[in-house]
Amino acid sequence: MFFIDSTCLWFKKYSRFVKIYMVNIINILHILIAFICIFPFYPSKAYGSGFGLFMNGAGELGMMNAVISHSQGPASNFFNPALIAFLDGTLVEISSTMVMPSIEFQSDLSGKKTNNIRHTNYPSALFFTHKTGESFTLGLGVNNTFGLCTKWPVDWEGRYIITTSELMTFNINPNLAWKVTDKISMAVGADVLLGDASMEQNLNLSLFGLPDGRQKFRGDGEGYGYNLGALYKVTDEVSLGLSWRSSINLHLKGDVKFDLPKALSPILAQTFPDTDGETTLDLPPQLHCGLSYRPLDNIIFEVGGRWEGWSSYDQLKIKFDGNVAGQGSVVTLKNWKDTYQFIVGVKYNAEPTLALLAGYARGEDPVPDNTFEPSIPVSSCNNFSIGVQKVWAKFSCAVCYLYNTYHSRDKNNDIGALSGLTANGRYKADVNIVGVSVAYMFK
Repeated sequence: MFFIDSTCLWFKKYSRFVKIYMVNIINILHILIAFICIFPFYPSKAYGSGFGLFMNGAGELGMMNAVISHSQGPASNFFNPALIAFLDGTLVEISSTMVMPSIEFQSDLSGKKTNNIRHTNYPSALFFTHKTGESFTLGLGVNNTFGLCTKWPVDWEGRYIITTSELMTFNINPNLAWKVTDKISMAVGADVLLGDASMEQNLNLSLFGLPDGRQKFRGDGEGYGYNLGALYKVTDEVSLGLSWRSSINLHLKGDVKFDLPKALSPILAQTFPDTDGETTLDLPPQLHCGLSYRPLDNIIFEVGGRWEGWSSYDQLKIKFDGNVAGQGSVVTLKNWKDTYQFIVGVKYNAEPTLALLAGYARGEDPVPDNTFEPSIPVSSCNNFSIGVQKVWAKFSCAVCYLYNTYHSRDKNNDIGALSGLTANGRYKADVNIVGVSVAYMFK
């Protein structure tokens, strides 16, 4: 009876706080559902080697993601989940980024210049953290970790290589962070990656006196991985952070469809049947590191780097259920190489509730010359960012601008030669990015 009476007294005393806590959890769930319904995850090639994406919060992007050893908020769930062990309360952050890529191709064959089809994409992210006690914090991220969107005119010189190449990913990443001491924390998490990919190109039928046909592969699927994080506060001014994201094999199943001229003979048309197909993308592991220094209370610098193991992407093989043009599969060699990126960022608190952000990154190119082609016309790049962050009571908001400029790169290989056009020439690209994020703390 003593236990029952004590329990009743406890419930009467704390029921109001329990109700408030449950209402907050329900509100968070509503936000999660609304976010997934409202914000489609449309990634674009921007900021990162290969087709890796790192647009997960305007405050972080304003510092060029130099946030591995200090936290800007709930988005640390992605960059280094060990940091969320030092975040208090319950936090939710929503961010979206407007990405505007521009690519120009100048042909070696004709000298003609061709631009990609201009488009704007909106990769978005949601992060949630909840401190469960003195030592443990739960985190959840829903974001894009890989993405690609390259579109060329259907009549351009490289139309037999590619006209559209798209990869959309939706990553669900729960984490558990452990505050070991006041100076050390560690974290572990899981990745569930959902993907949707499509590739389109023309078929050269000029040998038969016919206009081009069209072919398209589209598939979707999932892959699984894990991530780790660690943080060590060397002193009150200096911190060291490290995080690891495992490789993921994204297995995609879909179909291959053909749009052929009606004048094509039935016998030839039978060699291009619509059929099911599948492929696997070997997505790379990533290692992030950062060292931050706070010389004054209102300023913090961080320098760091990122390694991406793109050597795992050695080929792209699409297998067909039936034969297409007498083949059961198509293999495209990639032979990409690992890359390194140098990153530096700074945050200056002009006022207690207003911060100015800036950053720079230098990125390497994973694609060797002999497999460089226009579906992913990447090269080494320089990235510059600025941003501003404002706090109002429980709300905070950040806005940033990022400019990526890629070095001009020449294609001089035989990719596309079998179809008659290689699209050899010079490729130049840049990307303008505007990001915004809003965070809220529940007490």
